[in-house]
Amino acid sequence: RIIKANRSPKAVVSVLCKFSVNVSYNKVQLFKKATEKFVKERPREWVVLLGFRATRCEPDLGFIEYIVVLQHRESWQNIGAILTSKADLTSFTLELSKQLGMRYDAPPLPVTLTMAEQDRGDNRTLASDFDQSNDLRAMFFSSGAAGMGDADD
Repeated sequence: RIIKANRSPKAVVSVLCKFSVNVSYNKVQLFKKATEKFVKERPREWVVLLGFRATRCEPDLGFIEYIVVLQHRESWQNIGAILTSKADLTSFTLELSKQLGMRYDAPPLPVTLTMAEQDRGDNRTLASDFDQSNDLRAMFFSSGAAGMGDADD
């Protein structure tokens, strides 16, 4: 089925947000209200906030993922305006989560600092193999040139 972007319905845009599991539900509600206010202050960009819900809960990893779903005024044909609006929304949600202290910081990955042993004999073998192949190449081209010279005589 072919869909013409001009006739397609108004764009639906989603933004994912990760919050720490230690964030209270009251802060999440405050975040939602601030996002609704952001949308209502921009009626030339956004039609409505369609959804704000938790999509993934990972207590072992220390985060809860929420999705913010909005409907844009433009159809998908005007992708530039849609992506600009989405970038503004993403920046807003990031700054808001920082201000409210909701930002999820991933735990640092474990780093193993060990010295791997290097077999220096292998390095010398590779270097000597390289030198031998260069020597063979030089012998081949020099003998080929000499042989060609003998044939002309």
